[in-house]
Amino acid sequence: MARLSKEQRKQMRRVAQESIRQEDVFFTVVSPKASLSDCGPERIVADAAQVGVRLAHQPVDAVTHVFGVPDQIETYSVVIGYGQLDEDILRLAEDSEWLVEDRSPIALGIPAITFRGKVHTDPVIDFLGMTLCRVLGRLTHGVLVTGPNGVVNDEWLSWSLDYMDRDTFKITRVYDESCPNFLALADRFPLLRVPMPSK
Repeated sequence: MARLSKEQRKQMRRVAQESIRQEDVFFTVVSPKASLSDCGPERIVADAAQVGVRLAHQPVDAVTHVFGVPDQIETYSVVIGYGQLDEDILRLAEDSEWLVEDRSPIALGIPAITFRGKVHTDPVIDFLGMTLCRVLGRLTHGVLVTGPNGVVNDEWLSWSLDYMDRDTFKITRVYDESCPNFLALADRFPLLRVPMPSK
């Protein structure tokens, strides 16, 4: 078999990187409160406003909803779906790092909200995902499942970053190699920001 040229190897690397960039990233929040009645779209929008973010909302069907940048939801958004913890989600979690002492609350059939977005394509989609993570932590106090090869974490304050600044735009994720400058998004998307009252 002929050896690939340097240019062919570079092209393959570019294709692989673009494929990763375009992948949907999935998160699932599991909790008895992860239901339409406890965490419906109106509550998500209202709670996001409490932490400085104005989310646009668009229903797809009864259990699927899109949240995104006001006036640009078609381009910049994250999709959530309401359901139950099933074997597919548990299978994804099997190879994850379980930061959970008691696994008994993680049972098949418990309410679950899964959200997905192409968070690597633009910092604002990353920010929307982080906002939903924060809001769902506040509303559910549940367990976050990221997988495969992710984490299963029941410390909602930790996984939702709700212990950090009350203004979501000012949160800096210390675990990132280079955290996006979310404050810059407020200039880029002024409708996304809800002014926070001064302390």
